[in-house]
Amino acid sequence: MNFILRFLGYAALTMTTLFLIMTGLWDVFVHQAHWLRGLITAVVLLLFLRGMQTEWRVSVIHSEDTSPLTRSDLYGGAAVWIGAVVTYALHLEWGLSAVVASSLVGIVAHAMTRRLAVAAFCGSFVGMASVSVFPGYASLALAGLLAGVMYVASKVAFDGFGGKLGTIAFAGSIPVAFMFGSAFIEAAAPPESLFGHLVIAAIIAALFTYTLHAHLGFGPVLASGLVGLAAGIWLPLLDPVHGPLLAVMVFCASFVGMASRRRLPHAGAVALAGLFCALIFVFSTPYFAGAGGKLGTTAFASTAAVVGLWDLMAPRNRSSAVKDGQGAV
Repeated sequence: MNFILRFLGYAALTMTTLFLIMTGLWDVFVHQAHWLRGLITAVVLLLFLRGMQTEWRVSVIHSEDTSPLTRSDLYGGAAVWIGAVVTYALHLEWGLSAVVASSLVGIVAHAMTRRLAVAAFCGSFVGMASVSVFPGYASLALAGLLAGVMYVASKVAFDGFGGKLGTIAFAGSIPVAFMFGSAFIEAAAPPESLFGHLVIAAIIAALFTYTLHAHLGFGPVLASGLVGLAAGIWLPLLDPVHGPLLAVMVFCASFVGMASRRRLPHAGAVALAGLFCALIFVFSTPYFAGAGGKLGTTAFASTAAVVGLWDLMAPRNRSSAVKDGQGAV
């Protein structure tokens, strides 16, 4: 793949994630005046930037991938679009929750064609968007098309990062939402009494998904889909008040668990990324609610922050692991 395409894929995912983090950071400092939350978000931001610096060198500047675009890339982009439309239809026409709809698409895609399951799962995150963001199939289809292009462009960058697929979906959704003047859902930050539950749910979900994927051989799509489906069905039944939010948190953190072992090599790294995921989830709740891919972007920022921390602690080990390993997501 040529340098320009690698750069575009890298830049799209990086700038999209920075957009989300900086929006939350601005509000925490300026509007909420909550210095502790702002400090935590700032630390995550700095670690994220460190992770981006490493990835820039590895997958853009020094990448040895010179393969041209192929018919498989075209099929992958098409699978993203189909995944978006099908998920949106399940959500809108059948009344399934966004978590359940996306999880089902991932599970079915894994069963039907593992070669395109990752792309279809990526598209499903676009289809999770609320009706207020994409009021009809035209805008949704355009967002799915743009996400498909992003998917192909970023096939080298951030290989193995948890949340990469959702970030691609977010990068495709946000420009189209602004183009159509869409209204995002007005959402309040979760009550502080729920913070501990969200953190625990995120860490457990990340670890469980990672175990299914990295140690039991389920694969990233099936592992995340199963965790999301179970959470999307059972948590709202067990707790009608807070269960839906907890299900969203679990699904979000499951994307952290999709990371390859060379990105998050052990349970401690996964748990820390799950913690970061819960914190970013809480702080960014009021922003871009209802946009497809926001959950994945949250997981992506969290994974990248841990990658950045690992690089600071052991840069030589980090660089060699990235060059030698093969990623899955």
